[in-house]
Amino acid sequence: MRYKYYILLALFLISLAASIILSFVPVQDVCNVREECYTVYNSSYSSILGIKNSYLGVVLFTAGIIFISLQIRNPSILKRNLIRIMTVIGASIAVFFLIIQFFVLKAYCQYCLIVDLSMLAALVTLFVYWKH
Repeated sequence: MRYKYYILLALFLISLAASIILSFVPVQDVCNVREECYTVYNSSYSSILGIKNSYLGVVLFTAGIIFISLQIRNPSILKRNLIRIMTVIGASIAVFFLIIQFFVLKAYCQYCLIVDLSMLAALVTLFVYWKH
């Protein structure tokens, strides 16, 4: 059942694309200053230890894409477990950021939502095909 990995690969690619936009496109081109996106982008929750979350996303989603691609080519239990761990942790972080956006900031970043919802979809995919 390798197609689950193709689904995961697509979701990680979507997350990577959104993270790249947030990382490398100037904030004024990504978010209008009057929009909620700008509030999220410049909040105290937008970085960890001084590193923008979007940069961390680029690194982690790239690593996930590499592991998934390797798993598609040459499956192994180690890679399968690493993909599972990355997806569960990623989805947990996504839930945290969704809570921050909806209940703390009461503002929404469309690119952040793409990343968060993609990770939740990856988790659902993982659970649906857990035994396969």
